[in-house]
Amino acid sequence: MKLKEQLAKAVETLDPTDALMVHELVVNLVSRKTDARALRSSNAYLRVRQALRRCPGQLSVDVREQREDRA
Repeated sequence: MKLKEQLAKAVETLDPTDALMVHELVVNLVSRKTDARALRSSNAYLRVRQALRRCPGQLSVDVREQREDRA
């Protein structure tokens, strides 16, 4: 039997108070996973800033010039 199936059967036997506690645990675990993704995403932003720090000039000026060239 798969773990999720075993867990579902075990949860079915719980009284409502215990089931609520399990639900809160699951919600907390899921939110931690989401928070970890956000943290990795913010780290990526910082790595990009670090890489761009070595480039001379301003990226926004370059983007504007490129847009003007296309117009």
